Amino acid sequence: MSGGSSSLNEIDDCEEQNQTLDHMLENVVMKIPTMLQLTNHNARASRRHIERFREDGHEALFKMYFSVCPEPIYHEGIFRRRFRMRKHVFERIMEALSSDEYF
Repeated sequence: MSGGSSSLNEIDDCEEQNQTLDHMLENVVMKIPTMLQLTNHNARASRRHIERFREDGHEALFKMYFSVCPEPIYHEGIFRRRFRMRKHVFERIMEALSSDEYF
């Protein structure tokens, strides 16, 4: 009978393990909505505004490429290499677009 009692003990152990696992799983499932709310809240709260000073950057670039007095920092060759067109072509396009109300 020792063989039969050991198999009963193994069955009891399996049932206890199953109950423990079921209990743990229920706890995890119950905590999921709370965890999702916390992660969504933290994701929104962690964003912050970084001032990039875009207008100042625009003015600085404009002075570097288009200033008349003193001479621009970047000469015609660098302008052409960066923008893949001659400076006077770029200026014509810029004038044409600036007269259009859309831009």
